[in-house]
Amino acid sequence: METGLAPALPTPEENPRFPASTTFGLAEVAQLSANRYCHTVGILGAPDSGKTALLASLYLLVAHDRLADYAFADSKTLMGFEQISKGARHWNNGRLPEQLTDHTQMADERIPGFLHLRLRAMNLERVADFLIPDLPGEWTESLIDEARTDRWDFLDSADVLWLIVDGRGLTNGQHLLKLHRLSLLLTRLQSLLTPPYPPVFLVATRRDVVDVPRDILDRMKTLAEERGFEATVHLVASFAGEDSEVQPGEGVEQLIHASAAERPARLIASGSGRHDIGAREMLRYRCHAEGDV
Repeated sequence: METGLAPALPTPEENPRFPASTTFGLAEVAQLSANRYCHTVGILGAPDSGKTALLASLYLLVAHDRLADYAFADSKTLMGFEQISKGARHWNNGRLPEQLTDHTQMADERIPGFLHLRLRAMNLERVADFLIPDLPGEWTESLIDEARTDRWDFLDSADVLWLIVDGRGLTNGQHLLKLHRLSLLLTRLQSLLTPPYPPVFLVATRRDVVDVPRDILDRMKTLAEERGFEATVHLVASFAGEDSEVQPGEGVEQLIHASAAERPARLIASGSGRHDIGAREMLRYRCHAEGDV
């Protein structure tokens, strides 16, 4: 029965909430990619090579508006970025903590989890969506040693591959082993992927503590090119101590800029199959017209 009385308390205002998802599964990736073009990145690397630290560095650079040519536009997986970067927020008397990021663990060991990030390219006045998986290094190890490919079908959707190598291992007498493991990984990818292959970015991490010799970097690039990949080398310092001459996040923006470059669209892998390349090219054209990269 209506009384005509005003409510005792006003209706509380709805405050914006973080998206609940920590990562996207393949179904969510396919749904998002159906409506806008997404730059899909494949990241591979051994345990402790610096994969998660690189993603945490990217997120913190964006959060603090430290990417000169890009600004944050949206993320459907903010909680996932927060989870991987929380260790980097704690400092010990101005020194980097011994462990910046937790070891990546998957809710489902069979399915990759993707982080979503939407950036606005300031100079182009466009936006670019990125889908970047944060995967355990053990996945890469099992691909190399056991040829376990069942979890890597999504790589046929990748616009670009980031192969992460710990720069310390390229300078401390272990470089021959590191190069051998990289060679094996590239051979596995050659067999796994459908030509034309996506470009390969060979990312040497921990630029703040090591200076990888140019001849070793050139050898890495040659290994990729010998297997039919277009390859470039990137030196990255995800974080850096106060006594380092290298700035934290050095090389990350260049990596993002290169990953957003225009190139032929690839397949979109999903649990139910792959979308046609032509359809994805049409989606990219439509997004360009609407201001999306």
